[in-house]
Amino acid sequence: PKEEEALRVCESLSLSLPPRVDVPRQAPARGDGGTD
Repeated sequence: PKEEEALRVCESLSLSLPPRVDVPRQAPARGDGGTD
């Protein structure tokens, strides 16, 4: 099924990319300690 394929893709990305790289902390979503 496509769900299993998606899970495998996610796993591959997680393994090839460092953890929490797709979540930039330089841009606060709710202005948490932001200078904006």
